[in-house]
Amino acid sequence: MTGLGDPSSGEWRVVWRGAGERLFVERQHGSDHPRHRFRSNGPGDGAVVIVRDDDGRVLLLEIHRHVLGRTLLELPRGQAEADDPDPVTTATRELLEESGHTMTGGRVLGQVYPDSGLSGDAVHVVVATGVARGSADAVEFPVQHWLDADELAAAVRRGELRDGISLAALALLRATGA
Repeated sequence: MTGLGDPSSGEWRVVWRGAGERLFVERQHGSDHPRHRFRSNGPGDGAVVIVRDDDGRVLLLEIHRHVLGRTLLELPRGQAEADDPDPVTTATRELLEESGHTMTGGRVLGQVYPDSGLSGDAVHVVVATGVARGSADAVEFPVQHWLDADELAAAVRRGELRDGISLAALALLRATGA
């Protein structure tokens, strides 16, 4: 795929900000019609973390998504804080907050775009290293599952694992052989 460029025209301008949130909407006047995109506090400011145990099983959290009215299995993830110097720091903090587990390092595999038709943000995919299991007490998502490759595939087939960020991150993991 060569020749991929940026065919857009005009600057993006903020047209709405969520009060007390880091969410905003931008508009660009293109040649054929105005375009809109949602953004958070900066481009590429999210991180999703893939945590594997010694047997190669992947950590997934049960997360209720109010927008969908359902609970899904998802990889731990979140937005960067202003003082996060890099995606590994964001992944480390989010892993602890959401699951109670810690990591001493990580490797960035790349970025994914959660919804390239609606969102202007990218999410860094980080594979955790030096993971130590912690307590699931007083964490955001205490219901946790460790799934092997067959169980991951079954969860996808059953519609339990259908979060776009998690699916894209797992596809990148497989494609890179990490």
